[in-house]
Amino acid sequence: MANTKSAQKRTRQTIRKTARNKGVLTSVRSAIKAAKSTKNTKASASGADTLKVAVSKIMKAASKGVLHKKTAARYVSRLTRATSK
Repeated sequence: MANTKSAQKRTRQTIRKTARNKGVLTSVRSAIKAAKSTKNTKASASGADTLKVAVSKIMKAASKGVLHKKTAARYVSRLTRATSK
């Protein structure tokens, strides 16, 4: 249990940020999974769209500080390589 007012406030902030970050990471992972699954199908137009959405979500998470910039770049690189094969 936090002893000071500032520590209590920090605990509240951490809980809010954790919930927000968890939601963002879940949507990023879902977008990555969708992009990877559409590469297996023959619809290349939808594959390009899902890749675009996934890259957008990854970069937005990086800009908000949920993901590190280099982690996001690595995700994008691996995803584009995987979908181009």
